[in-house]
Amino acid sequence: MPRLLEEEGNSTSDDIQYDDKSILRDTAILYGSIFAVVWLLFCFVRLKYPRPYTVRRWTEKEELKTALAKNQYGFISWVFMLQKFTDDEIMEQCGMDSLCFLRTLEMGAKLCLVGMFNAFWLIPLYVTADESEETSNIDDAIVASTVANLPSSSARLIATALASYLLFGYTMYLIYVDFKWFIEMRHKYLKQRKPRNYAVYVRNIPKQFRTNADLTKYFQKCFSDDAVFESRVKAQLPNVTKLLQIRAQTVENLEYAVSVNDATGKRPTHKVKSKDKGTFEVDSIEGYASDLRALNRGIRKRTTLTDRRLSKHHTPDSPKSADNDAFSVTAAEEERVNDLANQGKLFTKSEAVDTTEGENTSGGFVTFTSLNRANTAIQIVHHHAPFNMEVKQAPDPVDVFWANVGREHADLQIGSLISFTATVALCLLWTIPIAFLSSISSVEGLKSQFGWVEDAIDAFPPLEPILQQIAPLFVIIFNALLPIILEALSMLEGPVSAAVVQASTFSKLAAFMIIQTFFVSAVAGSLLTTIKEIIDDPWSGIDLLANALPAKSTYFVQLVFVRTVVGFAVENLRIVALVMALLRKCIGPRFTEKQKRTTYYGLRPLADPSPFSFASNMASVHVFFFMVIFVYQVIAPITSYIVGLCFFVLHPSFLHQFVYIYPTNPDSGGVIWLNFIRIIQTCMVIGQVTIAGLLGIKQASIGAPLMIPLIIITLLFNSYLRQEHFRVASYLPSIEATEAESEMSDSIDLRFLKDAYLQDELRNEYVYPDISEETAAVLDLRPKDKVDIEISKEGDNHYFE
Repeated sequence: MPRLLEEEGNSTSDDIQYDDKSILRDTAILYGSIFAVVWLLFCFVRLKYPRPYTVRRWTEKEELKTALAKNQYGFISWVFMLQKFTDDEIMEQCGMDSLCFLRTLEMGAKLCLVGMFNAFWLIPLYVTADESEETSNIDDAIVASTVANLPSSSARLIATALASYLLFGYTMYLIYVDFKWFIEMRHKYLKQRKPRNYAVYVRNIPKQFRTNADLTKYFQKCFSDDAVFESRVKAQLPNVTKLLQIRAQTVENLEYAVSVNDATGKRPTHKVKSKDKGTFEVDSIEGYASDLRALNRGIRKRTTLTDRRLSKHHTPDSPKSADNDAFSVTAAEEERVNDLANQGKLFTKSEAVDTTEGENTSGGFVTFTSLNRANTAIQIVHHHAPFNMEVKQAPDPVDVFWANVGREHADLQIGSLISFTATVALCLLWTIPIAFLSSISSVEGLKSQFGWVEDAIDAFPPLEPILQQIAPLFVIIFNALLPIILEALSMLEGPVSAAVVQASTFSKLAAFMIIQTFFVSAVAGSLLTTIKEIIDDPWSGIDLLANALPAKSTYFVQLVFVRTVVGFAVENLRIVALVMALLRKCIGPRFTEKQKRTTYYGLRPLADPSPFSFASNMASVHVFFFMVIFVYQVIAPITSYIVGLCFFVLHPSFLHQFVYIYPTNPDSGGVIWLNFIRIIQTCMVIGQVTIAGLLGIKQASIGAPLMIPLIIITLLFNSYLRQEHFRVASYLPSIEATEAESEMSDSIDLRFLKDAYLQDELRNEYVYPDISEETAAVLDLRPKDKVDIEISKEGDNHYFE
């Protein structure tokens, strides 16, 4: 936007060129044309080639199907028809996080409507201001419509303060109203008859409670004998995990062998190793079928023994071989399992099993028989020692990161410390490239950094507007790396679900967007040229901030518009997904239909869409856009029209993706929305302080002091919300839980809770290949033939010895 303040004290006014009007015009023409083409193209391809754009409509995965995607709707009518879905339908079929994501887009659009109202009277006030010496050289229409066109001590600066009251007053009203909406929807979410609402995650369990029976007994003492449905303490099973991997590979090999036989009529063969017979060749179909039968029964033996031992009460000196049960697994099958394990380098030469095999960890899940007891367990202290017996809300069973369940407290603390330290260091280091990109984000910056650019523009003048439009892409592309890095850092904290990772990553990304993309970009030019003045007078930092932000408004408006257009093209046309699906067709195993539907080293087929990245999108869209609104809506009123247009476009585009593409899980249940509101509260204060600083620089004797009550009101409002609103929104009130249970008490059936949080290694399900029933019957691999292994009262259990 205006360069007036950016160059103050460093050059004369005659040297300053105001070309903001041409920049915004060229941006609107270029990216507006791209958006129009992309929009029409998307509306065409979603009907002509629906498979990539309506995955949830044709998928065979039950967890991905949704009734909302039943109808595809017309060329344009999908925009209006999708709006008819209720909040309850979207929450149930697309997830609470998806609903909250859309709600925040609506909030942004409403704030922009207020900005448009302010613009009706702010722009005439700014444009018709009396000319002064400091504004005499402003001849650009866009610059003239900003606060930069007002001379110092102008009485019209009071309008900027009054507009701020309208903006932030309405923002606080929206937050208050949306909090009431969120609490209602959040409590509906917590009342759903889903295992996650009846269960809790317990970490740092004391050693005397690290069995299913002892953990159950503890919570029964806390509540009542019928309070606990079941407890599941995680056991360390590295050997079983490796056997499961071997079995999965065996199933894949068998399916491939059967497919080769069906396609060619020739039965494939392969070589195997045996302890007694050495290496010899076998029929692949018969060999893999025999291996699978042995692995199924061998794994079942080990997992059943582990599950039984975990169900016994803890005794300090009890050996791991407390069970002496024998299973109907033949000696030949057990020997074959050991052969396969040795071929897979499962065991060392000197020992039969990993020494940690079967040990209990300090983490597990407890499932209660009522919503009330589960909510109560989360909110009370369970142990006199800090960090012991910590009880957290349980994630959805399919979203559990079992590798992180049961990690020790010291390990988690060290991981969190490393994550925090690395994030802070990255934030500091990220300043360097962001500041550089900001300095070259305009053609003037490119000319000053690279002499050959000026020569090229002199030789070919049309190059200047082209470079001006490409410049914002630098920051967008560079920031695309951030979510990958910060998500990896979040994993160091030991999250037990992908939803927790998204919430943690969002907080980090939001901080980066505010500190780096916004403020570093805004003050980079002035800061680098006036660092000596800041050292001499630290209080001048706020002056620099107030000077730099108006000078960068065009840059941020460009970023918002380019981010919207490029994001819409990549997201809705599914460019990345289509490229990955095309590569998957050429790379990786794809002989069988099952293989074709399977993700291979990150290459996903269309049938397996990746989860939606709430962290990345909410930080780069919601937080960044809201920050632009809070700072520029009253400084450069035209900003509201452009950002508002972006919000109105993004809402139907993301709604389409949630309904037709993305799976429901991971779903934090709106936790990421609570984090968003906390960040927005901070952004409001930052925006107000920035506007107050700008008015102070403008010597607004009335306008600047007027901002002080607004800042105080905002701080009091934020403090008020943080007293109870966040806590009430986090948990289900006991009265609502009791009423919900009383409504379904006559027909309540808790069988859906059975083994919901049984770790993957202990699930006593046989695995069968995806082959024809006739072939499965010949190979004795029919699912209907699976039977429970009989446990006798005598025998030798050497597995845990």
